[in-house]
Amino acid sequence: LVVACGLICWYAFARDTKAANRIFPSNPLSLSRPVGLGYWSLILVIGAYAAISIYLPLVLTVLHGVKPLYVGAMNALMSTSWSISAALIAGLHGGAERTAMAAGPICLLIACAGFAAETHFGGGLVAIGALAVLAGFGIGFINVHMQAKCMAAAEPGEESITASSLSTVRSLGQAF
Repeated sequence: LVVACGLICWYAFARDTKAANRIFPSNPLSLSRPVGLGYWSLILVIGAYAAISIYLPLVLTVLHGVKPLYVGAMNALMSTSWSISAALIAGLHGGAERTAMAAGPICLLIACAGFAAETHFGGGLVAIGALAVLAGFGIGFINVHMQAKCMAAAEPGEESITASSLSTVRSLGQAF
């Protein structure tokens, strides 16, 4: 199913390049262009966050018998951490901005590995809460600045297409 969905997305992107009114900028998934790299980064980061948001409640309730109230608290920790970290880094520029953007995927990677280890070995709600905060920080560190970088890197005349397609790209990440 994942391969079929990937082929459908590839076909949709290929059709879009020939359309009179395109939804995406030219070469939207090219790994040699800044917009393409930004789109891939958003797809992967949002996909990782969505996976945590979906499977964490299942793991907590089914494998560990955690009450739904605490599961909701973990999701609230992730969302709150996303908002706090986005607010903390909103005014960064230059090297500090690049550092924050690099820290985002690293935080998510550590959180994903930690959740996988916790699923196998156990670790308690405090450890899960810390990992939830780390996952939220990961998204907050990269999301806004990556979107801004994509819009700034848009080809001349494609600025509005690039900006308006970012929500679609994030939705693709969530879907996969």
